[in-house]
Amino acid sequence: MSSKQGAGGYTRVGEKKGSLQIRGALKKIDDDPSFVYIPMYRVAGPLKDVKVYLKEQHADNYDVALDECYSKRNLERGEVRDLFDQEVEDAIEARAETLRSKNEERRINLMVLVQLVKMYDDQKPVKEKTQTVTLKERVKSLSPDKRFLDITTMKKKGNNIEKLTVRKVGDKRRLSQDSKDALYYVIYDPKSKSSHNGVRNFLENYGGLSSQIDKVVEGIKNGNIINVAKGKSPTRSLISPRRSRKQRDTARDDVSDLLD
Repeated sequence: MSSKQGAGGYTRVGEKKGSLQIRGALKKIDDDPSFVYIPMYRVAGPLKDVKVYLKEQHADNYDVALDECYSKRNLERGEVRDLFDQEVEDAIEARAETLRSKNEERRINLMVLVQLVKMYDDQKPVKEKTQTVTLKERVKSLSPDKRFLDITTMKKKGNNIEKLTVRKVGDKRRLSQDSKDALYYVIYDPKSKSSHNGVRNFLENYGGLSSQIDKVVEGIKNGNIINVAKGKSPTRSLISPRRSRKQRDTARDDVSDLLD
């Protein structure tokens, strides 16, 4: 039983079982004067229970074990008290050493963990920072054989631009009617009732066309074909070809009526 006890450790015998430490022996004996510790076999308990244990387990050394026990009376003997004090001191030192060892083990484990994390970080591939592409740069990259930018549903901040690239124009209209202009490849859906909002958001984010925005939006609301281009009068750039033809036809009819 005693061979497995650590420094200062005792096994309680009798009705109550459990582990005890020599460091708490004095308080235990003060609380119960019949309590004894048997250092020879590392057991402790009320004297009557200890006697039963010794008779059953160590009858040959019964008298010697009791004579050398730590009890209230025996601790008044100098030689026994010296042995008791030395055991308590050894137990305290052993406990302190155990704590130091555990702390050192934790420190080493932490250092190993830090090194492992560092090695892991060093082995991770370095991600290249994604270069921010401006809206104007994105528009310049558009072309008839690659893709178009459908701005019908562009948001206020223009942060959904990645989802707006398409490969066909279809029935959608161009923002510029000049094939040499970058905005020629920017399109919107005239059938969408909210397309003017997408166009407004695009122009505000694109920049440099603030003087045309309101008239362009108004033209889209009226169903006109628009022609956004720098250097041109906003009024001229907004004239619908269909409206222009209609105005010319009306003028000719008025002249004919006058001649008749």
